[in-house]
Amino acid sequence: MLAPGRRTLLEIETWIFDLDNTLYPASCRLFDQVHARMTRFIVDRLGLSPAAALSVQQTYFREHGTTLRGLMKVNRIDPRDFLAYVHDVDLACVPPNRVLVEALAALPGRKIIHTNGSHSHAERLLDHLGIAGSFCAIFDIAAAGYEPKPALTGYRELQRRHDVIPASALMIEDMARNLVPAASLGMSTAWVRNPVDWAAAGSEGNHIHYIVDDLGAFLSTAASLHRGPVEKSASSDYLHDMSVADTIRAKLTERFAPSRLEVLDESHRHAGHEGARPGGETHFGVTIVSAAFAGLGRVARQRLVYQALAQELASRVHALSLTTLTPQEDRRTG
Repeated sequence: MLAPGRRTLLEIETWIFDLDNTLYPASCRLFDQVHARMTRFIVDRLGLSPAAALSVQQTYFREHGTTLRGLMKVNRIDPRDFLAYVHDVDLACVPPNRVLVEALAALPGRKIIHTNGSHSHAERLLDHLGIAGSFCAIFDIAAAGYEPKPALTGYRELQRRHDVIPASALMIEDMARNLVPAASLGMSTAWVRNPVDWAAAGSEGNHIHYIVDDLGAFLSTAASLHRGPVEKSASSDYLHDMSVADTIRAKLTERFAPSRLEVLDESHRHAGHEGARPGGETHFGVTIVSAAFAGLGRVARQRLVYQALAQELASRVHALSLTTLTPQEDRRTG
């Protein structure tokens, strides 16, 4: 059973991505540079001390959604000056992500950027990451009339400009509160888990349909589902073209629409034991979080997983170590 408003990944035709801390890991701390340049901009323009400028920056973010919006409304700052200054950052800290590049290239459907940043900043980042060719459009803060997410105005304008059908759209974002308007319009949503307080605020609401820890792996799974049905025989060319781990991900995603799925090949721990084979892919640890497990005990949940992977357990997989959780249980243990 899917969460209210949520579609399976096979039903998604338009993929809408946030930019910063979503298409690259927040841990690379690129946004620290942006944050510091915001403070310096306020120091220079408003003639404040660094401490006072930081206080203004944080207050505007809380009260207006973005620091820029507060500067525009309160101080009549030209947004173009602000955006050009704060996005003049060094991208060297943003690591390459081959899995993400390949997943985006393989994923069917339109891909659109929806960012509170500028068009030029988005272009720079997409070029740096090597994924610019996968996106058909960038919807930036200027296109939203400088009304930042989560203001509904921008979402509606994006929907209008790009003929987005909410029922077949998925929005992916690291700030949980920015997914509320998307869900209210009827889109499916995916939160890229970010432990920072201001990003995680609101992450326990039912407006979040998927929780993503690894965007590249999540999109790879989605792409594999779109390549064709997973219920072919274990000897089919389709399944032989996929690793055992990818087959497990694809089948469990299709069957359970998990908000979190981790598949770890633990075969190296069982080398020389019964069922082990050269090359591994015989023993797996699986953690799966799905609303489909609500109201079921541990044995019943595991039985459902075993049924979904019956072909693999009868042929290529010797053993599974399972952790099965509902989204509510996952949030309590996270």
